[in-house]
Amino acid sequence: MSTLLTRSSDQTVELPTSLPWLAAEVPPLLTAHCVVLYGPGNRSAAIDLETRLSELGLASVQVADYRNFAHGRHTGFARNADTTTVISLACPSTAALATATLEALPPETRQMRLHSSLTGPAAALDLLVASMRVVGATADRVGLEPARPRVPPFGRRLYHLGAQRHISLEKHGPIERKLAALHVPRSSELRSQYSTALQRWQQGVRSQELRGLVIDYDGTACATSERFKLPTLEVQRELLRLLDGGLRIGFASGRGRSLYADLRRWVPSSQWDRITLGLYNGSLLVRSLRDEVSSPGPPTGALDSLVDRLRDEPLAGSMKINERAGQVSIEPVTGTGIGVEATANWVSACVNRAPRLALKSFQSGHSVDVIDTATSKVAVLDYLNDATGGNVLAIGDRGDDGGNDFELLSAQPWTLSVDRCSGDHTRCWNLAPVGVSGPPALVFYLKHLRPLRSGWHFRPPSR
Repeated sequence: MSTLLTRSSDQTVELPTSLPWLAAEVPPLLTAHCVVLYGPGNRSAAIDLETRLSELGLASVQVADYRNFAHGRHTGFARNADTTTVISLACPSTAALATATLEALPPETRQMRLHSSLTGPAAALDLLVASMRVVGATADRVGLEPARPRVPPFGRRLYHLGAQRHISLEKHGPIERKLAALHVPRSSELRSQYSTALQRWQQGVRSQELRGLVIDYDGTACATSERFKLPTLEVQRELLRLLDGGLRIGFASGRGRSLYADLRRWVPSSQWDRITLGLYNGSLLVRSLRDEVSSPGPPTGALDSLVDRLRDEPLAGSMKINERAGQVSIEPVTGTGIGVEATANWVSACVNRAPRLALKSFQSGHSVDVIDTATSKVAVLDYLNDATGGNVLAIGDRGDDGGNDFELLSAQPWTLSVDRCSGDHTRCWNLAPVGVSGPPALVFYLKHLRPLRSGWHFRPPSR
C-alpha cells in the first residue's frame, strides 16, 4: 500500500527492486519500554512501530524526533533508562544526527539502530519493513501471532460502543458553523446574536410559500468524487417527489452539456418542462430540459485572453484547461501534487495582473471556474422567481466567500448550504446534522419540504 501511494504521489520516483531490511537480520525488542527517535522523512516508520508495539502490548512506546528528544524528552528516558531501549530510525541524510545523538547517551543504554542505506521515499519504505520485522521478531519471542492477536471480550464492546450516543456535538451545529466562517474570535455575546438570527431566519422561512427550488449540482446533488455518475437513488426519489408535486426546479452548475444529458437519463420526459438549467455557472440559461442545447464555441474576449495567459505560464503543463464560450475551467492534473486551492491562487494571479481582465473565478471541490463578471448562477434564481411568481429556495455546497455558490446563496435570504456557509447571519445557513454533508444533507433538506394548497413550505428541523 505504501509503495502504491509513493508511486501515485510522484510518478518520477525510482524505487529499488528489493528493500535491504527484507533480508537483514533483526533482533527482538527485549525491554518493556522503548523510545523511537526519527528525523525528517522517517516519521511514517516511527508511527508504524509505535502503533504495532502498543496495540499488541509488546512495549510502551514514546515517539520523538531527535531535536525534541534533545530538548526535554531525554529527562523522562533518564528516569527509566534501565528498562528502556532507544530505537533509532535514520537514512543517509539523518544518519549523522542519529549517530551523534546515540553517542551522547550513557554507554550502558540499550540501543537498536534501524538505519537504511536508501534515500528519499525508498528509505521510508525500507524503514517500514524494518518496523514490521522488529515487531515480528518480538512477537515470536513471546509466542504471539501479530496478524491474529487475541481480542478480549471488553475490546469488542469498546469497538461497538457507538461514540455519538455518548457525547454531545451541539457545539458543531449551525451557529458554530457561522462563527467559524467569520474567522474572528468567538464570544458568548456573538453566539447569542447568531442564535437570535437563526431563530428569526427559521420563523421567516416557515412563513414563505415556495414555488421553486434552485440547486447546485456537483457537491450538492451528487458528491464531487461521484460527479461522473447519476445522483443516488435517494436524491432522485426526493427530487422526483417535488417535481410530481408541481415544484419548479432549477440546476445551477459549472457543468454544461454533460449535466443536460445526465438529467434526461433519469428525469421522466413528462417533467422536463419543470426543469431549468443554468449551465457553465449561469452563462448559458436553458429554460426547459426539453429545449435542445448546442455545443458551445471557443472562448472570446477576456476569457480568450485568460487562456493565452494561462498557457504561457510554467504551471500550464500541470493543469487541464477546458475552454468554452462562457466559461474556462482549470483542473489540476492528478499526480502533480497541486491542489484546487493552489490552482485558485494561480488563476487569480493571472486574472488580476495588469491589465486586469473583467472576469471572476470560483472554486469548487475539483476545479476553478472563470466566467465574465456579468455572469452568475443567480440568473437561474431570477428566472424561476419571474416564471413562478413566488419565492424560490436555493441550496448549494460552497457558500463561503470565493466558493462557486457564494453569489447564489447570498442573493436572497432563503438559502441553505450542504457544506460551507458564509458568515452572513441573514442567509446561507447549514442546518444539516453533525457529520452529514453533500447529497445526504440535500436529502435531509428536501424531506423538510412539504406541499401547500398552492405551493410548498420548508419546515426547518428543530435543533
